Amino acid sequence: MSFGFSISDFITVTQLALQLYDSCYKAVKEAPVEFLELCNELAALKFALDHIRTDLQRPESKIRSHGEDRFKSLKSITENLYVTLLQLAKLVDKYRHVARKTTTATLWTKIRWTTEQGNIAKLRSRLTTHVGALNLVVSSIGKFVP
Repeated sequence: MSFGFSISDFITVTQLALQLYDSCYKAVKEAPVEFLELCNELAALKFALDHIRTDLQRPESKIRSHGEDRFKSLKSITENLYVTLLQLAKLVDKYRHVARKTTTATLWTKIRWTTEQGNIAKLRSRLTTHVGALNLVVSSIGKFVP
C-alpha cells in the first residue's frame, strides 16, 4: 500500500479489516475467549472504519474540511492500523484450518494456538488503541448523516 494516502488506501485497510472480521466470526464457535474478544474489537473497528470511509467518500467530507492536520492524523492512524492488521492476518491464516475440522493434527495446532495467547492479547490491545483513535476521528465528524 503506497502512502501518499488517498481514499483508496483507506478502503484497502477497511477491506482487510472486514476480511479479518469475517474470518474471525467463521472460526468463533470453537474459539477461546481471547479470540472472541479479538473478534469484538474487529467489529468495533469495522464500525469506525465504515463511518470514516463514508465521510471521506462524500464531496462535503467533514474530515477533509477540518484541514490537512486532521487528514495527516488519519493517515498516521491508518498506517499503524495496517501494520497491526497484517500481523493479525498472518496469525489468522496460520490457524484458519483449525476452525474447519478436528483431527489429531489440528488438535496439536489448537494446543499451539493456546501458546499464542500473549500475541493475541498484544494484538487485541493494539486494535483497542486503533479503535480509540479512529473513534476520536469519528467524533470529530459531528452529527453524522449519510
